[in-house]
Amino acid sequence: MVWKYIKAEPFFADFLPHIKNHRYKIVGRNTKGNPLTFSPDEEKQIRKKLAELSPFLKNMPLSKS
Repeated sequence: MVWKYIKAEPFFADFLPHIKNHRYKIVGRNTKGNPLTFSPDEEKQIRKKLAELSPFLKNMPLSKS
């Protein structure tokens, strides 16, 4: 997972503040245990920002599932 190499909190706060519940989406479940994932549009935005940081991070998985 890419989040082993960069901290998720500052990444989302600085680059993608409009994406909500990123903590739960990274884990793959919300507080009630229901599955929760990034939408295809959110994944596209995350990968674009990661590619700007480093080409190595671009193809890494975004969540545990």
